[in-house]
Amino acid sequence: MHWAKSGTSWKSLAQTASQGLSSANNLLLTTAVLSVASVEGLGHFNLPFALYLAVLGIHRALIVDTVLALRRRDVYVAAQRVSICLSLMLCFIIASFGYLGQNYVLLLFGVLLPGLLLIDLRRNWAIVSGAPSAALFIDALWVMGTLLSLILPINGLVSVVAIWGASGIVALILSFFLRAPSTSQGNNRRVKFWKEAKGIATSSTAESVVFQIGWQLPVAFTLELLSATAAGEYRLVVTLFGPLAVIVTSWTLGTYRLSDVVGHVDRFISKRSIGIGIISLSYWFCCLVAFLIISNYLTDRSFQISVFTLAIVGLQVPITATTSQFAVWLKKHRLAVVLLVSRLYSSIIVFGACALAVWQFASVYALSAMTLALAFHSVLVFILYRRELRNAV
Repeated sequence: MHWAKSGTSWKSLAQTASQGLSSANNLLLTTAVLSVASVEGLGHFNLPFALYLAVLGIHRALIVDTVLALRRRDVYVAAQRVSICLSLMLCFIIASFGYLGQNYVLLLFGVLLPGLLLIDLRRNWAIVSGAPSAALFIDALWVMGTLLSLILPINGLVSVVAIWGASGIVALILSFFLRAPSTSQGNNRRVKFWKEAKGIATSSTAESVVFQIGWQLPVAFTLELLSATAAGEYRLVVTLFGPLAVIVTSWTLGTYRLSDVVGHVDRFISKRSIGIGIISLSYWFCCLVAFLIISNYLTDRSFQISVFTLAIVGLQVPITATTSQFAVWLKKHRLAVVLLVSRLYSSIIVFGACALAVWQFASVYALSAMTLALAFHSVLVFILYRRELRNAV
């Protein structure tokens, strides 16, 4: 394959590299937080960061995905206006809660939110519009800025988050001095974003919103109420498995291009799912063994995390990985609405586990909530895939 002649391959490679750098950035941020605080301190960081990730996921589903689907510069410009307006409103709300609750990390995330959302929009637009170097530039410069928070002698969570957010916004500003992404579609028109997005924000978008609001945030809020240490352990384990998520995403993207081979659909997807499952379980097992070995040599007990947290939370990635290919196939065949219903049913498990955790004052139920919901959702996805494949044949 000639990479120079394959725009699709280069874009896929750039997207994977961008996700890898983003995952590395989150890992560096978590490490920087741990360098100035214990796992308990990381727990106080968990809720603001989870809220930021939830807003980012919803923003990506409602706005960024529309830009990626249409790939028109006029829509991208309109999306910037909408993103700024929405993020400014959310900025005021989140910053106000942070100020009233004297949670200055939450306050800072609220202030940084407009820039952080624009970074994500700019990165994704650069990849699909023919200038993936701009996305890689933003990610690389952001990683170097976050690395400064590890090198510089700073104290406090607020300082770490400030350096992380400021470096990302600086990278965003500098990226506009690179070669502008070129596209000939609709360059000189002023369009209304929501009119252009009509019909694109579908059940797949709603599924993403349900995942953030019905799965991620209830767990984060529950852990914040029960135990800062448990919340810190949860954030640390989720970050630890971030690099594996990049591999899963990269393989899943290939399913869109390759799963329609006549007569080999089921065999192809099954083999790919088995491969991802083996890699995910191996990574999970290696992390578990490495932790057990390293924990014997740790003298600072404040950086200890429980084996249960590492095992049960780490299982989320293997469970998701093994059925991600089936979910992609279902979405491609216009069955995303059924996946949305499955997410809604699974969210009952999350809310039930979180309610039980608060009632029993035991964080173990909240830590298990996402894993149980993912297992239930994955079983439904596989059953649905087998049924629809038989109907297609």
